Amino acid sequence: MKIIAVLSLFFGVILTIVGMLPFIFPHPVCDGCQNSGPENFWELILMLSYDGKRWYLIGGLAFLLLVASLLSNYRINDSEE
Repeated sequence: MKIIAVLSLFFGVILTIVGMLPFIFPHPVCDGCQNSGPENFWELILMLSYDGKRWYLIGGLAFLLLVASLLSNYRINDSEE
C-alpha cells in the first residue's frame, strides 16, 4: 500500500507541475511562421501542457489529495498498533 501511495505522490507532483507550466511560460508558437511546431523537447512539453492545462492541474491535485488521505490513514493505523 505504501508503494502505491509513493507512486501516486510522484505522479501527482509531475501532473501538477505540468499543469502549472501554462500559467508561468508563454505558448511557444510563432505566428506567421511556416513550421510552428516544437523546436525542442521543452517546447513540446509546453505545447502539451497548454492542450490540457486544466485537466493536468486538476488530476495532479486529485492525486495529491488521494495520497495525503492514504498516508494519513496509513500513519493513523500504524500508530494504533
